[in-house]
Amino acid sequence: MNLRDFANKINNIKPRDIMNNISNSLSEEFVRLNKEQLMEGKSSLGVDMSPSYLNDPFFKTYLAAKTYRDWKQRITPNPNRNPDAPNLYITGQFHSGFFMNRQGEEFVIDSNDKNTDDIESTFKHVFGLSPKNIEIEKNKILKMSWKEIINLLLN
Repeated sequence: MNLRDFANKINNIKPRDIMNNISNSLSEEFVRLNKEQLMEGKSSLGVDMSPSYLNDPFFKTYLAAKTYRDWKQRITPNPNRNPDAPNLYITGQFHSGFFMNRQGEEFVIDSNDKNTDDIESTFKHVFGLSPKNIEIEKNKILKMSWKEIINLLLN
């Protein structure tokens, strides 16, 4: 390959296409990480989901909230979750409905569960990756991008 051929290969690289392909290939991982965050009671901001069980206006009494919190701890134990932090998992339908979709220049995680709107009206920052997970995934995407660019240049 001469210098002109190499320059043409460089000019034909489409970074947006590379990023789209990589993001599409990682969509299942993004969804898995979002569900994992929720099972740890964490929002996309990386903090405990709010309102906590004991502060949720749905529960009319402290005893009702505490009873529900204790029941949730038994059915979905997780040593990484603050017992007061909701994980939005009861029957699994909400979590099972998770998918990643492209909206303009962004990739967005959502759920096709019928209760999604109600859940989002109560709990904020349900969908998306925490800052910690974003950093991990950015590094992975960067490595994958370089591999793809090198592959395009050498083949």
